[in-house]
Amino acid sequence: MLDDVAQACSDVGYSSYTSKTGDGTTLAGGQYLMIENRFEVDCCGVVTSWSISAHSTGSLALQIWRPAGGTSYQLVGENVVNVASTGDNSFTVASSEYISVQSGDQVGWYTSGAAIVDWSNNPGASGTTNYLTSGTVATAVGATISFSGTTDEDYAVYATVSSGTTPTFTNLPATVSFGRNALSVGVTVYAVVATDSDGNDTLTYSLQSASPSGAFSLDSATGDVTPTSSTTTPGTYTLTIRVTDTCGNTNDQDLTILVTNAAPELYGLPVVVDISESAVDETLLHLINVTDPDGDSVTCTVTSAPSGPFTEKYSNGAAPGEILQGIYLQANPNLDYDTTSSYTITVSCTDGDETVSGIVYVYVVKNNVPVITNLQNVTSITSDTPSNTAIFEVTEDTAIGATVFTLSVYDEDGGTSHTFSTSFSPAAGAGLFGLENNSSHLTLLAKLNSFTQATSYNITVEASDGQAVSAPSWLALEVVDVNEAPVLYQADYQVQIEESPAGSTFSNIGFNVNDPDGDNLTYAFAPGSNSTDGFSIASSSGEISLTLDFDREDTGLGLSSRVWLVSISDPAGLAATATLTVSILDKEDNVPRLSSTSYSGSVSSDARVGQVVTTASASDADATAANRVLEYSVSGTTVFNVDGSGNIVVFTGLGDYVDTQHTFSLTVRNPGSASSDTATVSVYVTKAGGDGFFDQAENIALVTIASVVGLCLLLGLAYLAIKAYINTVMTTPPYKTTQVAPTDTKLPHSARSRSYTRSTVVTPSDIRAIDAEWSAWNHSWY
Repeated sequence: MLDDVAQACSDVGYSSYTSKTGDGTTLAGGQYLMIENRFEVDCCGVVTSWSISAHSTGSLALQIWRPAGGTSYQLVGENVVNVASTGDNSFTVASSEYISVQSGDQVGWYTSGAAIVDWSNNPGASGTTNYLTSGTVATAVGATISFSGTTDEDYAVYATVSSGTTPTFTNLPATVSFGRNALSVGVTVYAVVATDSDGNDTLTYSLQSASPSGAFSLDSATGDVTPTSSTTTPGTYTLTIRVTDTCGNTNDQDLTILVTNAAPELYGLPVVVDISESAVDETLLHLINVTDPDGDSVTCTVTSAPSGPFTEKYSNGAAPGEILQGIYLQANPNLDYDTTSSYTITVSCTDGDETVSGIVYVYVVKNNVPVITNLQNVTSITSDTPSNTAIFEVTEDTAIGATVFTLSVYDEDGGTSHTFSTSFSPAAGAGLFGLENNSSHLTLLAKLNSFTQATSYNITVEASDGQAVSAPSWLALEVVDVNEAPVLYQADYQVQIEESPAGSTFSNIGFNVNDPDGDNLTYAFAPGSNSTDGFSIASSSGEISLTLDFDREDTGLGLSSRVWLVSISDPAGLAATATLTVSILDKEDNVPRLSSTSYSGSVSSDARVGQVVTTASASDADATAANRVLEYSVSGTTVFNVDGSGNIVVFTGLGDYVDTQHTFSLTVRNPGSASSDTATVSVYVTKAGGDGFFDQAENIALVTIASVVGLCLLLGLAYLAIKAYINTVMTTPPYKTTQVAPTDTKLPHSARSRSYTRSTVVTPSDIRAIDAEWSAWNHSWY
């Protein structure tokens, strides 16, 4: 809607401008401002043309000035024209170069050289003064200057002023549409654009009305329309927008904004799904794909008619707002075709404003009976084998847990979950064979042994898909004998025997071995065993015998024990190996021997009981210390005895046996043995003589002191003798002496000194007699 409020405008200047010429000299160039009333604009409009009378040519700026107070004015605009000839010149202004004017604006011009505009020396009836300012510097549009000079001339200038045109919108009216989630506060959704042919008019925008209100705002300078909220409610918004130019001319137009909510989009529905009534596993029926163009969160619900065993699962997709929702058949749904053959599942998805729906049609397919396929004429059977029977061989060495047969089931319904039932003949087969975790794999549960167990088993098998059971089929298992190695339940054995002659046998070893096949076993020394010289092994029993005479005292026979590996094998050569340790024990088979056939000694009659008189020694050649233990005894005396070390000791007081000789027998043997060796012992009892003088420490000290004193006396006497000799012999006596010959001695020849030697043999018995006498005197001579 256009609204032109501007008043009619009058032209300014002299309409008879051509008559204002020829007076005076040419004025200098500069800035001129006409303040005469006829040069004052009386409206709001635009300058559309200029007319002048020129007395010279050149570039001329025709201007509009606006009072700024006192003698100051602001340059509003200018049209620069080229005056090509003198005299009358008219210039039509292009609309894009119109100068917008307001009431009170004044006309002026500028020239940098000599004045171009003609003038007349007649200011007119009003006598108004016209301003000018000297100088050649042009004033920029928008600048304010002060005019200082005056002139009273009339100038040949005329301007045509027209009322301003009304601005127009270039993009209104208009209708735009946005999704609600595409709107954000402060983000421009539409930029209003208006134009005005008045050139430099300033345009402003305003929002006149909005329905509903408050959702959008308008920038008065730019015309940008922006939301006031990021959660704008979907709907239609009508905005009435006004544009106003400098002169107050207005134009109103409508902007219609449609805020929309896009409904969710549900893909892939309707769909048809077939499901077998024998289904037992959780099964995906349909994967729903739903999106929302606005990015809204979408929720979905699932309903079933009639109600059925269905459930839904949710997962967020990667794209914003995208939701994948799966519809599943529950595990063990117990579908029954005869009761309900179809279900209609309705899926409804909403973003809170819009809802879309789709349908999943579920049809129950009647179940078919499963069939076991590899127990029917698949393997070779004899003519007398029952129908639907397969014969299968299992070796008795099959490992426990191994699969011996795998059932193959065909189900026309495509199901893979089946359960099986079995029965065995003989019934003991149930402990040997079984279907692992109720699967189709028949596995071995226990060790097979064709020697102790049945060798043939018939198994009846039925398969079920949860709805129907297959016809029975049979599997005949034949246990095939496989020779197995002997089983050794104990690895190490020990056996021993006393040293014995060749041909002697060890006690029963008792090898704990069993042959699963019941075969006879053969025993032998395993290759690589230690030396078996002197030994043999019975091949049928494993009994060990000596082939040499074994005497532990014979060092040539080596060690007293041997360790061998014994191989226990069946007729096929399969063997187990045991470790056997044999030991040859030392036997008490040597008689002890005394070192002499006779022993003698003497003892004082005052000897103490237990005193050793003499000692006998004996030896035993047996190999072990236990068999070399010696036992001594005496016979034929009650006065003396023998201890465990062979010492002959006083057994009773000897005071009544002075100067008596005692002879008796000494015997040595091994404890408990009848074999022995005997020697004769003679002991003489002497008279008690006391203890020896030198057996007392104080006597020794006394003798030592006496010896020292005696030595000192001898040294003194020697000194005196030497001195006397020197004084008498070496010095000539004052008197006469006569030598007397030895024969002149007065002693008779028989009285003269002569030397002799007496020898006394002291035996150990004598020493002991002296010891006894010394003890009798209480170790003292006083």
